[in-house]
Amino acid sequence: MIKLYISTTLQNEIQVRQQLKRYVQVPQVEESSPPRIQSNNALLDDVNFTGHLVNLYFKNFHPFLPVLHKAYFMERFNDKNKLMSPLLLNAVCAIGSSYTNNPSARQDGNNPYTVGLAFYESAQDMVKHYFDLPRLSTATALFLLGIFDALRSLRSRMYVGMATTLAITMRFHDKNAFPETLSVYEREARKRV
Repeated sequence: MIKLYISTTLQNEIQVRQQLKRYVQVPQVEESSPPRIQSNNALLDDVNFTGHLVNLYFKNFHPFLPVLHKAYFMERFNDKNKLMSPLLLNAVCAIGSSYTNNPSARQDGNNPYTVGLAFYESAQDMVKHYFDLPRLSTATALFLLGIFDALRSLRSRMYVGMATTLAITMRFHDKNAFPETLSVYEREARKRV
């Protein structure tokens, strides 16, 4: 038998939400276990260029929309023993590319309208491999891809919608849902998505 709940009071709605939480549990995967995917973007192999784009992202974009926790991201970016999500790195580099005149940041070196597209398209190719188990880096990358794509196509609404749905599913909006074992940086990073 299936019961339909029609809530007329806040108390009923809270009870329904608590009951649903028992049935809808989404496993969260640690950031230390990204999908076994390699980016097909050779530009990510150039550590100096990638570092330049990451710095441009934090210098120019981050102050206006601080989606990432800089210390948490940079800790993963700089420490080769910690895993960096290639999806998130491609998204950050796509946005960072918007702030450089370096022709290497363009898919077509002579066409400034293709800036960041190599990173963006590489991220698009990887997205399907990141949906099996939710991660903070995936939700953040989807949000950033939506922003990058905002002026390029209608697909941006889909990415922002998917990022929002994923963040809500992972209960990033609920501070009480964070495991006590999370580091201060990871707690702060989750709050920003």
